[in-house]
Order: sequence, then structure tokens, then C-alpha cells
Amino acid sequence: MDYERNLKYYKSNDKHFYTGIIILGIGVLILAIGELLGFRLFRGQTSVALTVMGIGALIAYVPAGKRSNETEIDNAVLRATDKYEEEVAENVNITLSRRIKPVLFGDFVYDGDDVLLRRGLSDRKYRSSKYVASALLFTNDGVYISQKTVSLIEDNTTETDMEFVFEYLDEVYAVQEERIFGEDKVKISFFVIKENGEEKARIPVKYNAFVDKVCDDVNNAIAEAKGLRK
Repeated sequence: MDYERNLKYYKSNDKHFYTGIIILGIGVLILAIGELLGFRLFRGQTSVALTVMGIGALIAYVPAGKRSNETEIDNAVLRATDKYEEEVAENVNITLSRRIKPVLFGDFVYDGDDVLLRRGLSDRKYRSSKYVASALLFTNDGVYISQKTVSLIEDNTTETDMEFVFEYLDEVYAVQEERIFGEDKVKISFFVIKENGEEKARIPVKYNAFVDKVCDDVNNAIAEAKGLRK
């Protein structure tokens, strides 16, 4: 992982891009006036236009080439977390349930003083400098969770684990919360585990229909463990 390029991504902004595009557009306009419309505003108009276009392109695109982009950030996350649930399953001595398959949840970490945030230029999606992957492994009696938090700007990875017994759980559910980043409202989602009336775990997830299915499967397992289902 190229931490230096990633750090430049999070610490930079796109002002140079928009400035460069404006200058590039001015150059294109000058060129169009001379070449397409036939109006000569000054001597050497074409050369000046091409020079202005070149300067605009350099301002817009050269700084971006020295940092990671959104695709590179996403690929770095994928390399760091791909098949993490399989890795955990191989290293943990538990008997997996046949009914609920191992699950890998994950999302960027948006809380913390040491977290850097940046909105993507192309997709306008917020990405942070930390990502957490959560591997959920299910047994007939409960769930084992291993979490790996990866920094994208320095060589720092931490892992934690926790276990829950279905019989003692109240329920699991997905929740969405709205956060304000700058002038944007962003929804972030969590897989919540509740026990004895309290939240015991709040796992970042990218919300979709699969998350709802996992919630249904786990809640059914909780009901069966409590003898609430026949």
C-alpha cells in the first residue's frame, strides 16, 4: 500500500483541478474564436491558446497524478480485507453453523480525531483514512466476530474479537444514522447487537438487502435458542 500517495489524497482538495479546468476552458475559447469563427483577436492567437490550454491541463491534472485517486483507495481496501472471513475461519477453532454462512461486513470509519475525510471528485462519496472489516462466524450456539481496522495512510492494523451466545441476545438489527460532513448530509449504517437491553456491538456496514437477511437469520437463531420457535 502506498501510504504517502494515500495521505496526499486525504490532505489535498480539488481547487487546483477546477482552477486548471477554467484556464483550460479559456484556452479552448480563444482557439475556437480564431480557428472556428475566424476572428483574430491578436497576433499569435493560436499559439497563445495552445499555451493557455497546456498550462490549464498541467494545473488540473499534474497534482492529481502525485496522489491516489478514489479507485486506488478502493482497491487498497479490497486488497487489505479480501476474504478476511475465510482467513479468520481458518485460524479460529470453532465449528461453523451449516445454516448461517460466514459474513464479511465493512465500511470506512467516520469517527475519531485521527481520521481524515475526503469526498470523491467523481462519485462524491466520502472516504476516510481508516477502514474496518468485520468477519462474523456463526456456530449453532452463537456468533464469533473478528474485526480488522486498517489505516490507509500509515502502516497500522489492529484486530479485536468478541463472542456472543444466541440464548443471551435480545436481537440484532441494522440502523442508519445521518452525519454532517461540511455541507453534506451522509447516511452511515451499522449492524447492531443488543443484549440485556443494551447495545453490545455496533459494526459498520454498507447497508443493502443482504444485511437485512443476516439480521433475519440471526434473529431466527436467537428465537430458536430461547425456545420461542418450534
